[in-house]
Amino acid sequence: AVVVVGKENDAARLAESIRRGLGRVVQEVRSHGLKDATVVLSGAEHAPRLAAAAFEGAWLASYRFIEHSESLRKEAKKRLRNLTIFVDKEAEAAAKKTVSESKNVLRGVDIARDLVNQPAGHMYPEKLVDAAKDIAAASGQIGLKTLSRTQAEREGFNAFLAVAKGSDVEPYVIHLTYTPKERTAETKRIFLIGK
Repeated sequence: AVVVVGKENDAARLAESIRRGLGRVVQEVRSHGLKDATVVLSGAEHAPRLAAAAFEGAWLASYRFIEHSESLRKEAKKRLRNLTIFVDKEAEAAAKKTVSESKNVLRGVDIARDLVNQPAGHMYPEKLVDAAKDIAAASGQIGLKTLSRTQAEREGFNAFLAVAKGSDVEPYVIHLTYTPKERTAETKRIFLIGK
């Protein structure tokens, strides 16, 4: 399959075109049972960024939630196995770095997708605590603090506890904290809150 993404002056738009284009390629590859794909970015301006976009498009399109389905497990065997990205020699180191950074983010995306795709009866609070423990254990930069019902009461999580009254399953507050290796005065704090 050949995907033409056009010529964009804006690097961000071109990267998004490549990301979407590779998503289509992966779908096509799957339908034909092919295992390999190649992207040629030789001579491309912003090649490292575009290499990461190509990798992201292929990775995201390859995702399948297969935990509870034997037929989807069989289908997943048809997925893309190898993606080769050609860049000019002078862009190679930077491209490898951006792809590696993308891979770390995409692993997190896959974890989130897997958690969200679990049936509600399977992903109860205690199981989510176990998933949070796995996430924290996989990185020396992620800390975990969980609060039980009693601890949540002490901390004043009243709205949370009001919702929890509707269930016979014990609630937990899960607090994951990521601390970057290098922090400066410009390092921003970002808070994500959900339930």
